[in-house]
Amino acid sequence: MLVDDDPGLLTGLTSMLQFGLPNIRVTPFDSPRTALTCVETTEFDAIVTDLRMKELDGLALLRQVHAVRPHVPVVMMSGHAEQAIASEAIRVGAFECVSKPIDRNEFVDIIKHAVKAHRLSRDVKASQLLLSRFAQRVARLDELVQVSLGRPVTIQHLQSRIETSRQLNQSSIVLLKRILKETEQRTAQTEAALRDAEQHLQTLRQEARRRTAARYGDRISLY
Repeated sequence: MLVDDDPGLLTGLTSMLQFGLPNIRVTPFDSPRTALTCVETTEFDAIVTDLRMKELDGLALLRQVHAVRPHVPVVMMSGHAEQAIASEAIRVGAFECVSKPIDRNEFVDIIKHAVKAHRLSRDVKASQLLLSRFAQRVARLDELVQVSLGRPVTIQHLQSRIETSRQLNQSSIVLLKRILKETEQRTAQTEAALRDAEQHLQTLRQEARRRTAARYGDRISLY
């Protein structure tokens, strides 16, 4: 999503991104309010918005976007002299701030990083959900194993069925323990992948903040 109420700049930036990122569809909006309506129904990989707009300024847009799509990175465009506003944007949660006039190569790279960060964020969320399901399954399997281990004591009183019940019970325990072990292994693998993704995502965010600070002459507050 690209938001700017300057028609000329909007057209130029759209062409710039479509040329530099041919595999990414760019949707331009000259109205920030219309863009917000679209955000409610569509999840974008990244949102780029100007800070200075008449209908709704970029900071207000950023806050409302994060209320609906907190994990979507928002890149802000501002004049070099607006370091105070850029600093506030970073504090509110902007992924990065780029100063005008826009450098094409730098701008394309920033969007690449933002898209990558969002996809990593989705991977993290998916891994967290998977871990939660694995944890529930492990707990349930462990419960079944413990129940099965206790059954032979009760079944011993059923003289006519004791041997068959014992054999079936032991087979069930072996199967449950194998499934439990496999689930625990998958859980460990998912946890490792989650740690890697979270670390990579954190690195991307820190690099974006450092680039913003350098772009505004280190006068911008990152925290």
